[in-house]
Amino acid sequence: MPPKHHPTPSSGGDRKARRDVDIAASSRPPTTFVHASAAANVLRPGGARRPRRRNRHFGRGTIRPGRDCSRGGSSAIMSAPPNPEKMTLYADARRRRLLYSQNDLQQALSACEFLYDCDEDASYSTADLRRFRCFETTLVVAYTRPFTQSRGGTPPLTMKMVGLKLSDQKRALHARLVDMRNTMMAHSDEEMMRMTTQPFDVSEEGETPLYLIQSVFDEGITLIGNLLVETNSLLREVYQAIVRTLYRDLQANPTSFDLRLDSEAARAARGVSLRSEAPLRDHAGDEDSN
Repeated sequence: MPPKHHPTPSSGGDRKARRDVDIAASSRPPTTFVHASAAANVLRPGGARRPRRRNRHFGRGTIRPGRDCSRGGSSAIMSAPPNPEKMTLYADARRRRLLYSQNDLQQALSACEFLYDCDEDASYSTADLRRFRCFETTLVVAYTRPFTQSRGGTPPLTMKMVGLKLSDQKRALHARLVDMRNTMMAHSDEEMMRMTTQPFDVSEEGETPLYLIQSVFDEGITLIGNLLVETNSLLREVYQAIVRTLYRDLQANPTSFDLRLDSEAARAARGVSLRSEAPLRDHAGDEDSN
């Protein structure tokens, strides 16, 4: 049947015909267009409508990635296949992070062990307090170092990376150590500063005044007593998770652990000459022989 054309309202008969067509169209029941794949979820028996669910992450009126609305319900956008080269690069970077994290945790555990010599009920000289403060700073900085984003593309350590789920208490302690690192150990935030200063005149009577500064800083230790014990427990749990992860990776791909990282920038930063390249591997061999 050829399509019907509405007459233009140029005459009285035309207007009447147009009105008759509009009345006939309005008497039809409304047509609801529902895609076949979504009809079962949108319409209930009896014609009752179920409210549509909105996507909380993308909001109303947006298209979720991987979905082609012009095609209906099924996705016409296929996810790209994994890139073997990128997967290999990530695996190598992850392995480097785990290995270096193992060393960082060893330093933190050693500093924690040295810090046990500090008795919270004893009195110490300023020099001894600063020695303990050095241990505390090393503990916090070495522990939090793996979790900090660094240059070079190596991803930071995460608890998920080593399959570790901390308790609420240890998660709070971890956050506290990170905060100590960010505000007191690696940086000196103004709100965390504690000091007293006073000028004093060291000149003799009748001489031109000569002033020096007398300053007193907070030399106290934060990680001490029960808090140090809890910190030690956290360090050991994270360290053991790293070791377990490395052990599993080693059994799966032992040749990937035959590596050597010794860049010119690293040697220059430590004042190591090119002649000192060999001892890195030789030293490891000496340890094995002993």
